[in-house]
Amino acid sequence: MTKPLVALDIDCCLADFDRAACDRWGWDCDRSIYNYHLRWPDKIAEVDAFVGDPSSYVELKPLRHALTYVERTALYYELVYVTARPSGLAMWRITRNWLNDHFFPHGWVEIVALNDKPAYVAELGAVWALEDSPANIMSMGILGLKVLICDQPWNRNLPGERVNLT
Repeated sequence: MTKPLVALDIDCCLADFDRAACDRWGWDCDRSIYNYHLRWPDKIAEVDAFVGDPSSYVELKPLRHALTYVERTALYYELVYVTARPSGLAMWRITRNWLNDHFFPHGWVEIVALNDKPAYVAELGAVWALEDSPANIMSMGILGLKVLICDQPWNRNLPGERVNLT
């Protein structure tokens, strides 16, 4: 019997991208703001360079409870890691290697544009998704997808079932 499919976001759900950003530009920011351009308006070019550079993703640390959570999820579901990272083969390899290096269970890796992620997850037929982006959480809900909110300061005002992996 085939397991149902779930879509797992990586950055800020499994990988602590926000810690890397705050370590780089300062923790004295409003972490309730999701958009890094708004969080650090005087560093837009630096933010774009960091987010767009595949090497920025190599040394990310996993969130403290992420591996255990995904291991348990993999017992009952087929996994697809759907992430809104820069596109390209180099980024796909970095993402796949990061998952392997941190012992995350096997699942295929899909890199999509941030705004395309809700529709893509729906097209995959995922029974639910793990997500932190407020816009994606709301869009997935509108599309009728069940969303498990990866609890972060920028999505605390959204209603829904949550998991805290920090």
